[in-house]
Amino acid sequence: MFGKILYGQVLYGNNQRPKNWSIMIEQIGFGAYDFSDILISNIPDSYDGNDFDLQTYQLTTHGQGLSNWLIKGKKLTIKGWIQAENQEELERKINRIKAHLLNGEQTLYIKRKSWLLKTKAVVAGLSIPRESRTINTVEILITFQISDPFLYSEHANELGFFGINALFNTTIEYLSGSRPAKPSLYIAFGNAESVNQVKIAIGEKLLQINQTIKAWDILAINGEKLDVALNGKRGIDRVGEFWELAIGESSVQVKINGTFEAEIFIQYADTYV
Repeated sequence: MFGKILYGQVLYGNNQRPKNWSIMIEQIGFGAYDFSDILISNIPDSYDGNDFDLQTYQLTTHGQGLSNWLIKGKKLTIKGWIQAENQEELERKINRIKAHLLNGEQTLYIKRKSWLLKTKAVVAGLSIPRESRTINTVEILITFQISDPFLYSEHANELGFFGINALFNTTIEYLSGSRPAKPSLYIAFGNAESVNQVKIAIGEKLLQINQTIKAWDILAINGEKLDVALNGKRGIDRVGEFWELAIGESSVQVKINGTFEAEIFIQYADTYV
């Protein structure tokens, strides 16, 4: 298990949970907001992740308080109801919802079965129609503009390889997503002498990092942010291309010059169209 804090994030193995899993997402969340003030039904479990398509997928009317859920053209529109015991509490809920939602781009969470998926979005429209209002109930319409057309699992798969001191080769079988994944690599050095270059090839793409490496250094290559960090310092010089894990099998090769001992961790989140 690789539990060090690297690159501004915590790495988690398969039996640990990221910190933001402490936000209890029942069906949808936006940043730190869990939609507990809005009556919407659970996302149904009957569809397959491989068929989940942001461009065309539509869930029809169902459940308490949810009159329409539409994913189309990179937008997600939700209708629901805000309910309270009295008018004063209703106003407090409305203000709380606005404060959470109208706060720029945030992570949009969608719960499906036992999986928590995420993407990036902003609120493109927020409507609370006056004509729908009673003393303690009002309708709400929220439209998310999705910044990233793909959904990523909040849970990260992690593979660890230990005692590496020569050319490293392995194969990763990736079958759980419906879109190629963006892997990150973390290389933790023990001994290191005359190491100033690291080459990492995944599939047909090669990334070369030109950097002097010392004993106990940690090199972090973030596939999602497309950046490289050494001991937390970002913007390390590199040439080449960042890689993807294709659906199926992908070859991985790490070539480090000099004399070294290292541990290599490969981390990736299942990705869906």
